[in-house]
Amino acid sequence: MNWRPTIYWGSLAAVFALIALALTRWITAVHLESDKPFAIVFDEHAPLVHEPTRSTLLTATPERRHLPSLVITGYDEVVLVVTPATRGIHIVGYRPDQLSCAAPDRISVGASTALITEALHVLQLHPVTAVNSTDAALAGEAAQIGDTLGLKRNSWPITDIIVPASLEQKIKAVNFGQGAIRCRFRTPLPASPTFTDRSITIVTLASQSSATILDVSALADISDLRFFGGLVLPWAGDRTRIFDHSDELVSVEWSDATAQEERDVILVIIGALAAIAASTALEALRPIVERLTHVEY
Repeated sequence: MNWRPTIYWGSLAAVFALIALALTRWITAVHLESDKPFAIVFDEHAPLVHEPTRSTLLTATPERRHLPSLVITGYDEVVLVVTPATRGIHIVGYRPDQLSCAAPDRISVGASTALITEALHVLQLHPVTAVNSTDAALAGEAAQIGDTLGLKRNSWPITDIIVPASLEQKIKAVNFGQGAIRCRFRTPLPASPTFTDRSITIVTLASQSSATILDVSALADISDLRFFGGLVLPWAGDRTRIFDHSDELVSVEWSDATAQEERDVILVIIGALAAIAASTALEALRPIVERLTHVEY
C-alpha cells in the first residue's frame, strides 16, 4: 500500500485543525492579569480642596468644575483633569519609565470636552515630570489595598506626576480653571479579561484626596457598559462615576463592539478550517478504509 497520500492528507488535516484550535484558544482565553487595579491619587493643597457633600453632588451641576477627573481615553492612555487645588498625581503600580506625560498650554473654565480633545490631539505638548514617589504612607495604603484585593505583589511602584508650575499658575488665575495632563503607558492598561469583554478596576485611595470623577465617555465602540461602585451623577451622563471617602473603588466593565465583529469573523474562519480539516482527514483515511473493505473474489 502507498502511504504517501495518507501522510500528505493527514498532515494537511493536522495543520488546519491546529490553526482552528489556536484561533479558538485565542478568542476564548481569559487573562488573569486584568485583575490588577489602576490606582490613582490626586494630591491637593488642603486649603484649596473643595469638599462637596453627596447631596450637592447629586443636585448641583457646577460641582464638576471643582473636582479632578480621571478620563480613560484608550487602553494605553488617560487624561488627568486637574484643578487649582491639584499639585500632583500619584499613579500606583507603574514606574516613571513605564509612562510618559505631557500637557497643552490651554486651560478651561469649568469642565470642558475641548480641553480633553486638545490633550489628545494637539501635537505640541509640554513634557510633564514623572518621578519615583517617596511617600511612605501612600505606599503603605497601596500595599494594604493590594492585600485586600488578594493581589500577590511584594512592592507597589508609585510614580509622582508633578503639575507644571506654569500650568498651575494659569489654572489659579481664573475662577474654576482646569488643566489637562495626558499620560500614555508603555503597555496597555490591564483591561482585557476576554477577547470581547473589557474590565478595569479603579482605586483612588480617597482617604488621601478629595472626591474624584471617573469618566469613560471618550472610549469608542463600547456597548453594555456596567459600573460596580461609585456615585451616579445624573448631570454627568451614564458614563461617569464619582469616588468619595465612602466609596473609593469602582469596577468598569464593557463589551468592545469592534472585538465582537472580529470574533464573528474569526468564528467563520474557524468553521471553514474545521470543515477543511475534516474533509482532508477523510481523504487521508480513504485508502485505509478501502483496503480494509476490499474483498477479493
